[in-house]
Amino acid sequence: MQFKSKSVIESERKSFTPLVADDYELIVVKVEPGQQAKFNATPDETGKIPMENIINIQLEVVAFKDGDPAVDMAGAPAHGRKLFFTCRPESMGFLKDGSPSKSRALVAYATGQSVEDDLNLGSWNDLIGKTVYAEVIAHTSQKGNKGNKIARFLPKRARPKVQTNDENIPVIEDSGTEDIQVDQIPF
Repeated sequence: MQFKSKSVIESERKSFTPLVADDYELIVVKVEPGQQAKFNATPDETGKIPMENIINIQLEVVAFKDGDPAVDMAGAPAHGRKLFFTCRPESMGFLKDGSPSKSRALVAYATGQSVEDDLNLGSWNDLIGKTVYAEVIAHTSQKGNKGNKIARFLPKRARPKVQTNDENIPVIEDSGTEDIQVDQIPF
């Protein structure tokens, strides 16, 4: 039996150019329940580290949040690129500064609920196909690999539609000459 060397494994590893740090429109494409060791947990009397339930969320890049086509740091199209987020159902509260946890924000914004109210979610699979917005930043892992991570989930910006009344916009009538009279300018 033979196993590949570290250099061979690293040379075969697919590399990718990280995304530009910006706000993105993302779509939830996959949801997988799992378990992981609790963060900063101390082992119990038998030496086992307590585990917690998690939900691994896979998201795909749709575009920048403003609607422009998403690109990576090299300028290549980034539509369809994958991002991953570990949702912690036991951490659906608020931080000390009053801001929602990322897990809470994801569920609230994906389902169109107020982040401050009680949240209702029938099943984690209900998130599949939902659009969310997130601030994505450059990140270097503990192993030194450069990549991206979701810094925070963002609400869909709801701007009130501004109505204009074209009747009140002053218009200069064309007199047939190229000369514009200063006294004809309405401001």
